[in-house]
Amino acid sequence: MDGITWYRAIKPYGKLVPVRRLLLTIIVSGILPGVLTAEQSGSDPAVLTLERIYDSDEFDPNHPTALRWLSDGHQYTLLQDANGPGGKDLMRGDPSTQVLTPIIRATELTVPGMKKPLSIHGYEFSPDRSKVLIYSNSKKVWRRNTRGDYWLFDLTDRSLKKLGP
Repeated sequence: MDGITWYRAIKPYGKLVPVRRLLLTIIVSGILPGVLTAEQSGSDPAVLTLERIYDSDEFDPNHPTALRWLSDGHQYTLLQDANGPGGKDLMRGDPSTQVLTPIIRATELTVPGMKKPLSIHGYEFSPDRSKVLIYSNSKKVWRRNTRGDYWLFDLTDRSLKKLGP
């Protein structure tokens, strides 16, 4: 199909209609009534609303508090609010026992001279899981937070080093 054919493929009532407009009409007419009635039902966590999808970071897969499965597929990691001076603890969870164990405590992410621990905006494990690359102090450049500081936390000796200047 060429560009014009796929864009104007449907001819209801002998009239050419852009496929995007047709798909949007189908989606809105099918989903919107259900969402409007769900919004009226209150703040039930089982109810999916447009506000929960677009106004919160609950469904953002890049959000650092999102659950992330480890490579073995049997455990996951997440960030959890720390007790104490603020910050977040990096936790490992086991879905079979529902037990969370700390990997890195927020207190271990306190740099000398700073009162608060680093705020984690992203993290990645090394392939052998002996080190964690932590992205912190992010700043928005253009449309995304792409400028920030990178830190390396060594899980064997529990040391934290800043990478770069």
